[in-house]
Amino acid sequence: MELQLQSIFDDVIKTELIEEAFAGMFMDTEDDEKTKQITCLAAFKLYWSSLTQESHEQCVQWVVRFIHTQHSPKRISFLYDLIATAVETSLLPPRLVCETLINSEHLEYEKAQLWSLTFKLVRKIIGGVDYKGVRDLLKAILEKIQTIPITVSSSVVQQLQTARDVVMYILDRNACLLPAYFAVTEIRKLYPEGKLGHWLLGGLVSDYVDSFRPTARINSICGRCSLLPVVNNSGAICNSWKLDPTTLRFPLKGLLPYDKDLFEPQTALLRYVLEQPYSRDMVCNMLGLNKQ
Repeated sequence: MELQLQSIFDDVIKTELIEEAFAGMFMDTEDDEKTKQITCLAAFKLYWSSLTQESHEQCVQWVVRFIHTQHSPKRISFLYDLIATAVETSLLPPRLVCETLINSEHLEYEKAQLWSLTFKLVRKIIGGVDYKGVRDLLKAILEKIQTIPITVSSSVVQQLQTARDVVMYILDRNACLLPAYFAVTEIRKLYPEGKLGHWLLGGLVSDYVDSFRPTARINSICGRCSLLPVVNNSGAICNSWKLDPTTLRFPLKGLLPYDKDLFEPQTALLRYVLEQPYSRDMVCNMLGLNKQ
C-alpha cells in the first residue's frame, strides 16, 4: 500500500521540489495548481476504489502521516487543499479524515501551521459527520487542547485559536451538529464540578455548562439537602431519599451541572433517620441494604 500511495503523490512532490529550488524563476498559476490537484485525485480515486472497506482507515492514516512529515509549508498547504477537495467530492469520508487528523501524533501546538490547517479543515468538513462522530470529535479536540501548556509564545496564540473556533462551531445550537446534552456530557467528563476549563477556551465552556443549570434544577428537588423525611412504621418508603451506599450522596441522573450541595455526602440526613424510632426499614431502603 505504501509504495502505491507514494507513487501517486510523487509527481506532485517532485514538481514542488523543482519549484522550491528555482522559486525566483517561475511560479504555478491557479490553473496549474488545479491541474495537479485533479491529476493526483484521479489517480488516488482509482486506487481508493480498489481497496477493501477495512483498508480505508489504514490508507487515510498513511496520507495524514505523509502530510504531517512534510517540511515545506507550501507543500503542506497544497496537500491539505487536496484532502479538502477529496472530502467535498465524497471521495473520502469526513469522519474518518477528521478523526485521523486530530489523533495524529504529529499534531502538536508547537507546529503552528499544521495545527491551524488541521482545525480549519475540520471546521470546513465537520458538517458532513453524523452526531455520534461529532461527539467523539469534540472529546478528542478537548483532550488535544489540554496538551497546550499554561504559558505559550504569543506568536502562536492566533493559530491556536482555530481549535477554539471548531469547539465554538460544535457547541453552536443553530449549527445542529450535536444534541446539546451530549456536548455538555463530554464537557463535564473532562471538566467536572470545580475544575476550570482550559485558558484557550476562555468562558466558552463554562457559559455553555451554565446554560444547563436551569435544566438541572428542573431535574432535581428544590432545596433537597434541607428537607427531612417523616420516619414511621407504616412501611411507606419514598425513593427520593435513596443514597449511594459508598459515598452517601444522592444518585443524580446524567452529568448536568447540579447545585454543589447535591454532590456532598448526606451524613446529616442519615444521622437524622437513624435517630428516629422505627428507622430500620427506611435506612435499609435508603442504602439499598437487604433486611436481615
